[in-house]
Amino acid sequence: MGEAESAKVVATLVEAEVNPDKPKVPGPAVLVYLSGEHVGALTPKMAARYLPLIRMCAAAGLPTTAMGHIERGANKLEVKLYVAPPSELDRSVMRKGNDAW
Repeated sequence: MGEAESAKVVATLVEAEVNPDKPKVPGPAVLVYLSGEHVGALTPKMAARYLPLIRMCAAAGLPTTAMGHIERGANKLEVKLYVAPPSELDRSVMRKGNDAW
């Protein structure tokens, strides 16, 4: 990626007892993976917001994924994710055994 470039990605969101990058921050945490590699975590506030959705997907045997992109910042790469608010999702399609999946 060049200085002003970005790359589209699909991230997997996974619940964890603690964020390994910030073990002193009380959990649970939501870790972000790209191609199976841990690349970061949601903020504690965002983790609290999305944990019910992640748990619902896990109970249905489904991964929680989010579209996003990687941007090159001044000193680092940043992953920006686009996740629908849980209130906007149709929970009926996520029930175990639903043929929609």
